[in-house]
Amino acid sequence: MTQWEAAATCIGELSDGTWLLTGYWAKQLDCDVIGALEDLGATVTTKAPQRQGLRIIAGISDQDLATVAEQFDLDLVPHASQSIAMALPILSSVGAGLNRRDMPFASRYEYFDTRSATWIELETAVLTGLYRVSHSFSSRYYYRNAQDVADETASIVTMQLGKHLAALEAKRPLIAYDPVESSLSVPLGAELPGMYGRAAVMGDGDLPEIRRSDRSVNYLNVPPAAAAAIIGKLTS
Repeated sequence: MTQWEAAATCIGELSDGTWLLTGYWAKQLDCDVIGALEDLGATVTTKAPQRQGLRIIAGISDQDLATVAEQFDLDLVPHASQSIAMALPILSSVGAGLNRRDMPFASRYEYFDTRSATWIELETAVLTGLYRVSHSFSSRYYYRNAQDVADETASIVTMQLGKHLAALEAKRPLIAYDPVESSLSVPLGAELPGMYGRAAVMGDGDLPEIRRSDRSVNYLNVPPAAAAAIIGKLTS
């Protein structure tokens, strides 16, 4: 069974003080809200037309914006990047809450080496961390902590979540912050998982930038307070 969930309809503040219409927007609601904003003098631009979204609101007072939000029963989220980051759970609690199952047997395992951020081949799965096991034409990722190794269990995870859990287990974080550039960086393939990534992209309101030169993924315009919260949650 496939499941998905749309983000809530809301207006979040970006790091430059503009606002982003984010989450699911019904077509009529979208038209009505934009019309009301423009009637009050707001400028509404589309940051990424090819993706049919990312409407940015500027040139309107906080009071007028709050009035529109109340009129249409919308949530306003000031300092959205930091607000989301502060609400996130610490990563160790996410790992502890995963469903456990028997670790599958395989003739060989690929193991994520946090020191080099690369995959290495192992014959047994007796180390803590993240394993990749091939199944026909696809792969599954299994995370194991010390108790899992003792119990011969593992948790199925996404590659991104598994890599950061493995990094936490090894005490080698896969994340860095450049305060001059206001950018959070992670290795390519170790993008911030789930809502951790949502918190980072709400600084700039756009997708992270991939830099092939150093095989990194960079989340731009992340405020220092949000970066500190994200790093703190991923390393605890």
